[in-house]
Amino acid sequence: MVYSQSEPLAKLWNVTDNEVITLLELERNLTMVDGLLQPILEEYNTSFGGSYINVLMNCIFVYTVDPTKIDIIKSRMEPYFHFFNFTSATNSLVALRNAFDGVSVQAQRLKPFTIYCFIDIEFNNVGLFLYKYYNNSNREFLEAIQQYNVTFHYLDKRKLHSIQNDVDVYNIIARDIKTPVIDVQSDDNITARNIKLPILGGEGIYNLDDHLECSAGFGAKRKDKEDYFIIIAGHCTKTKFNTIFKLFSWNENTTGPTIGFMLRHQIEPIDIGAIFIGSDKYEPSMLIRNTDTVQNKELITYDVSVSSSYGTHLCKSGRTTHVTCGYVKGLNGFFTDNKKQFNGQLTFTNIFGEKGDSGGPGFSYKQDLRSVSLNSITVGGVNSAGVQLHILLPIEPMEQFFRNDNLEIILYDNTV
Repeated sequence: MVYSQSEPLAKLWNVTDNEVITLLELERNLTMVDGLLQPILEEYNTSFGGSYINVLMNCIFVYTVDPTKIDIIKSRMEPYFHFFNFTSATNSLVALRNAFDGVSVQAQRLKPFTIYCFIDIEFNNVGLFLYKYYNNSNREFLEAIQQYNVTFHYLDKRKLHSIQNDVDVYNIIARDIKTPVIDVQSDDNITARNIKLPILGGEGIYNLDDHLECSAGFGAKRKDKEDYFIIIAGHCTKTKFNTIFKLFSWNENTTGPTIGFMLRHQIEPIDIGAIFIGSDKYEPSMLIRNTDTVQNKELITYDVSVSSSYGTHLCKSGRTTHVTCGYVKGLNGFFTDNKKQFNGQLTFTNIFGEKGDSGGPGFSYKQDLRSVSLNSITVGGVNSAGVQLHILLPIEPMEQFFRNDNLEIILYDNTV
């Protein structure tokens, strides 16, 4: 039976649900080919400006500064040469990285207000997204980066929802719902036991102290004892210690019982926090919520993935906009917020998101529509004047944070 476009990836690719599996296989193959191509592009990094996968066209755009080097790729990748679309470009990888690094250094030195920056491979330049509202405050920074000839994208200040504004603020605390303990008893009179409710990735959570709405990222546990946590964005709390969080499920107007408290969080150099699950009603889960679909209402996180190719799909789950998907547009980008805090090592996508999605998991589908690889958490976004940016913090930069508390991610592979 064909279910039209129930699946988020079907909506991204504008195909039926049944066609998604075929496109996932095409993407997997293109990513493999791109992985073989990238070392050659690095070897000739003054002659090429990078590569970008287009799954729907089943090809890889290779941005070419010096066309005389195309034959080198042909000789070394003959079996895959038909996948390549060589596109004329002005900026080489070396030029792009030098410009990006220059802008990044100036941003860390001068701390401009609310800018977003990444290497935009598809448009062969460094993209800088900013607000004219801050031009006077950012004048020294803007003058310092003139030499890099970046592409400016001006945004509408009225629609800003970056790192510090990415959460919905409620003035009235939602009413508690008491969740009863579920008793399970068989015909053999087995002793009743408490059933803990799993907190799925993307489920809504509510900061009781600061009145902020966010989304659960993924479950983690201490390696040496039975302590469990929910990983979220650090900016989901404004206070320093022990902020209380409650469940705030999708489509609900009232909060559930208390989950626990924020044990530790930070904004710089990465935006991350860990909620200690102090309630005996809940436990973390390896599942991600996807209940808007017809069939795959819970996604299983099997492993962790790293985005390495531009143009591949990435999806997120969050309380406000639920599961939506987009394309990887920028890797290792950065932004500064309206408190001049610098956040780097970020993935930029065109996923649709809104306030309240912060903290939710980013993921990619494997070779079916139930199995996924955990990739990141949402830390910010912009929907303004035709610009749609959704910003995620990859798993790799979180490793030191995990080591500090001896944490490991809860995945299907380490629970069976």
